Amino acid sequence: MKHATIILAGLSVLTACADSEPVPAEGEPMDNGVAGPATEAEPMPLASAPAVAGEGEVAPVLARIDGNWTSKREAGNRMALYGEPETEAAFSVRCEAGDLVFSRSVSVPEGPVPLTIVFDGDSERVSAMAQEDPIPMVTGRLPAVNAFAGALARAESPIMIQVPGAPTISLPPSDQFRTVVESCRA
Repeated sequence: MKHATIILAGLSVLTACADSEPVPAEGEPMDNGVAGPATEAEPMPLASAPAVAGEGEVAPVLARIDGNWTSKREAGNRMALYGEPETEAAFSVRCEAGDLVFSRSVSVPEGPVPLTIVFDGDSERVSAMAQEDPIPMVTGRLPAVNAFAGALARAESPIMIQVPGAPTISLPPSDQFRTVVESCRA
């Protein structure tokens, strides 16, 4: 009798669930305005990813990139790179002819594309170019004298890099990054 009571209680819970509102299809808003459940192919944007996407663009998804910051000189230019050891950098910044050159390793359709840098609630969108060969990458330039570059030189919080069609990446603050930006501004 005890088992029958538990089974009946379970059935009543299932019946109560069956009477509830259906879950909306992917992308359809629920009553609370939040999009329906995400699939593995299209994860929902995380609340911590800033929504600076322009009109008609999809809000960014935050991607975790493991790695560390390192620095080196290439063709006489100081550069800071972020990524796993012994791999291509997921992100780099270098100083070249008075410009900060940002490169994000990502495969998106070739051609002009905006690259947005976000930190501390502020953002700067720079014109960039996507390429597939020899390595898939998006590269953009920001004049080192730009006021946003000055703020980047003092960055103590994570920096997010957004490229339409790719997940937003969050990079930890680093002395290597700040040193490249500061020296380019000097």
